[in-house]
Amino acid sequence: MKVWQSLVGVVLMISALPTLAHSSKDPIESLVIYRHALFGLIDTHVEKMGHVVKGHQAYNQEEIQISADVVAALAKVAEQGFAIESAVKGSDAKPDVWKNKEDFAIELQQLIDTSEALANNAGNEDDFKTNFIPLVKTCKSCHNKYRK
Repeated sequence: MKVWQSLVGVVLMISALPTLAHSSKDPIESLVIYRHALFGLIDTHVEKMGHVVKGHQAYNQEEIQISADVVAALAKVAEQGFAIESAVKGSDAKPDVWKNKEDFAIELQQLIDTSEALANNAGNEDDFKTNFIPLVKTCKSCHNKYRK
């Protein structure tokens, strides 16, 4: 039952992101707000799962599944935050995001793929830990290229 409630929460959270982003009249500012909210949520859940992988917290199948599902769901809509060039003050995105659109699209697809694999394997502790590492490597790869 908790998993179902959490998934409903994820759907509501994702549906609220565009509303949050459109609270600004400036479309570029809206995209920056959207990205910060979206990637902030991803970061929170990846960090939470990282504590388990590092042994700082015990594996809890239900909590890990929820975090993995949240990351996978948000990864699928991350591209919307880069619809127009918005490498501006207050944004962590480098201009290279828009200069290298094809490579950046590959990085986003890697995020989708690795987060989906993690969500599909989060129900078993060993499988979860095995699939967590590629997700973190994907994040690091993209950050190294496209984040200030």
